Amino acid sequence: MSQSVTFSSGILILIESDTENKWWRAKPWQSKEFIKAMEFGIMKSMCYPNPITYSKTFSYNTFDYRFIIKNDWGPCTIHNMTSGKERRILYFDIGNTINTTTNVPISKITFV
Repeated sequence: MSQSVTFSSGILILIESDTENKWWRAKPWQSKEFIKAMEFGIMKSMCYPNPITYSKTFSYNTFDYRFIIKNDWGPCTIHNMTSGKERRILYFDIGNTINTTTNVPISKITFV
């Protein structure tokens, strides 16, 4: 039996699982830091994308993290600098919301 899912308007952010081909919804702290790192609504470069960008390091629960962003908009990973683990990130703009520099909404997932 399948389960229906609805998504509210906003950015849907998924983080790679340890299980192959499985993804988690980003936790609130991951979403907040990812949106800051991506700088949505800002022109990042003139003409050519930056080949690789490292976000500022931030801490959560005694672990240090940073985002690695290739070509300005992706592919993206979150790097746990304490353990060395990197996880891929997928993000989707649901409802054309990333053309703003402030208050970028996070999409909420509802199981129906």
